[in-house]
Amino acid sequence: MTFAVGRLPRKILKRIPFANESMHQAIGNALRVLTTLEPPTGADSARQFVDTAIADAVYAARCTYNSVLKTTPGGLAFGRDMILNIPLITDLQQLQKRRQQLIDQRLILANTKRFSYDYAIGDEVLKLTYNPDKLQPRATVHTKLPEYTKMVLFPFNSPQE
Repeated sequence: MTFAVGRLPRKILKRIPFANESMHQAIGNALRVLTTLEPPTGADSARQFVDTAIADAVYAARCTYNSVLKTTPGGLAFGRDMILNIPLITDLQQLQKRRQQLIDQRLILANTKRFSYDYAIGDEVLKLTYNPDKLQPRATVHTKLPEYTKMVLFPFNSPQE
């Protein structure tokens, strides 16, 4: 199929495993239905089944509604509904504003759960060990905090001198 459109075949990358798994599952489901309805009689009909299953899976991937984008991938790319062939009117800027509002609300909620602590000289600090071995301690306690590690906080809207 890739040779017919002038493209070279490439390996499936493991960078997008969920997309690959969903496509493979859709192809497997289509093959299962096709072979249940009418088993293939030879190599040509088996190839035809595989081509049909791949075409069905590609069509399903392009027409499946995305809950994050509130549209289909085909509608996002072409501005038209892939099934009914009618134009789609989607305000992507409004969707982006809504997503940003949700992100800001979640950030405010996460920040309310934080607590601030100003370290002083002589305070004990628990330092976690990154990727410790099986019998190594998971953390160490430091009691001497040097003076130069004091935290300096600046307000957001004030000019810094």
